[in-house]
Amino acid sequence: MAGQSDRKAALLDQVARVGKALANGRRLQILDLLAQGERAVEAIATATGMNLTTASANLQALKSGGLVEARREGTRQYYRIAGEDVARLFALVQVVADEHLADVAVAAADVLGSPEDAITRAELCDGAKPARSPWSTCDRTRNTRPAISRAPSISR
Repeated sequence: MAGQSDRKAALLDQVARVGKALANGRRLQILDLLAQGERAVEAIATATGMNLTTASANLQALKSGGLVEARREGTRQYYRIAGEDVARLFALVQVVADEHLADVAVAAADVLGSPEDAITRAELCDGAKPARSPWSTCDRTRNTRPAISRAPSISR
């Protein structure tokens, strides 16, 4: 039975590549940015405050984990999230962290403001351009609970 156990461990080691790619705040920052749309490496570096070498290394780690895809256009390299499932995984990781790690609530309040500052979906949509983020839709048929209390792609 040791052979079966070894094969399962090898399989789970492959699955862990996704976790390894996610296990870095700077990479999550890149995923947050790419959830809004495809970007050139230079734009990613600028938007995240990373130098080009650091941004490129983090993008390669995300690509190795199967979370982003790249395409070349001339001399420029562009990256995008590998699929909607990646966007959902990223959102779920944030929900789990928010629910189970007290420090996340403190950090989120520092970045996003307090829950009392949250606005409803209708308020968001009234002043918003068409949303490109999978977490901020302007579908007024959905409920009117606060839309931005923990939205991952909102910065102040």
